[in-house]
Amino acid sequence: SSGINAEYGDWFSSFTKSVIVSGIPSGTDFDWVGEKTPTTLSPLTPNAHYFLIIRDGRDVLVSLFWHHVRLGGFIGFCGEDRNLVEPLDVQRYKEDNSYFDTHPEKLLSKECCVRRVARGWAERIKQDNEISNAIQNKQPPAKNNRLFTVRYEEILANPEKMKDELFLFLEL
Repeated sequence: SSGINAEYGDWFSSFTKSVIVSGIPSGTDFDWVGEKTPTTLSPLTPNAHYFLIIRDGRDVLVSLFWHHVRLGGFIGFCGEDRNLVEPLDVQRYKEDNSYFDTHPEKLLSKECCVRRVARGWAERIKQDNEISNAIQNKQPPAKNNRLFTVRYEEILANPEKMKDELFLFLEL
């Protein structure tokens, strides 16, 4: 993205910022905009504050499993003709919400899918760490910290405390 920014200069930066705020109703007064994929925007927002939420990989897997069940499964998620959850098991669960209680062997039973999710989570954590390091390395020593990292589970366990810490970080 820095190559694009260098090539098109201020135009690209202005265009990107316009796209980001295009979803905000006109006339709305705002001081903050959230964007969940800041990697590509970091060269355009050099003074931005970032907060990184890290979730336990096991919880990511369980959450993904239940999204598959709730939405009916995603065909081919784990490769050709492989699903994280068998469509028949999804159907049985929809007919009887205790299905997985009585058939726990059907929960996360596909090793290839579990491994795929684990690899994806590990890669995401690696990318997040690289981005975190880059943000920390770019800020001048006297500058306030621009990165706030928190575990998702900590937010659930202590929402008020984490809200207060985030507000303090954002100087709100």
